[in-house]
Order: sequence, then structure tokens, then C-alpha cells
Amino acid sequence: MSNRKNLERRFARYGADLSKRTAGAFSTFEDGTVAPWTIHWGGRVIPCHSLADAAAFLDRYEGKDR
Repeated sequence: MSNRKNLERRFARYGADLSKRTAGAFSTFEDGTVAPWTIHWGGRVIPCHSLADAAAFLDRYEGKDR
């Protein structure tokens, strides 16, 4: 199973969605650059540079970074 699939399942437990940038659906960082990965969580859109960034975000949420 891929890292992406594992992350998608972890986010799904919290009702969140991890998605890859497409031509019609993307988010941007504060400096205007386009994010390759996006987390959609409770009406919030959280841009990420990589799957590792998305995993780190979820680890912090779950308290695993302590």
C-alpha cells in the first residue's frame, strides 16, 4: 500500500480529504505559489508542499510529534 493511500485513510478517520493538485482544483500558499497537495478539513483548505508535509500535519494533530 502506498504512502498516499495510508495518509488518505488516516485523514478519512477525521472526515478530512487529501488531494493532489489538478488543473481545475488547487490551493495556493500565502506567497501565491500553487500547492501540489491540499488537505480539506472541516471547511478549511490547508496547502502542503509534499506528502511528508501532510503526514507531519496529521502527526501534530494526533500528538505524535511530542
